[in-house]
Amino acid sequence: MSVNWPDDCLVAGYARGNPIVTYDGHTWVYVDGSPFDESRPCTKCAAAIPSVDLPDPCLGWLPGVANACCGHGVPGQEYVQTDDGERYDSIAEWRAAVLRVGERP
Repeated sequence: MSVNWPDDCLVAGYARGNPIVTYDGHTWVYVDGSPFDESRPCTKCAAAIPSVDLPDPCLGWLPGVANACCGHGVPGQEYVQTDDGERYDSIAEWRAAVLRVGERP
């Protein structure tokens, strides 16, 4: 994903894969200038904000996981953190670790 980041922004980042920037450190806008309002869906799976009661639309249920992010199509942004605090930098890394100890992801 190639982003044309504005030269005059103070900080740049992503919200569910959508590029966002702030010029003053307080108010965020999407790169296209629209106000940031969390309404845009994930750029990877097009799902809206997942419900706490449902499986993640990109990842599904991840047993033993406290929180995780698919990265929303942004390289290097995905992660998994297990219930016991172990952190993995990708879903693949977590799955490999789980398979090594004989659990089934």
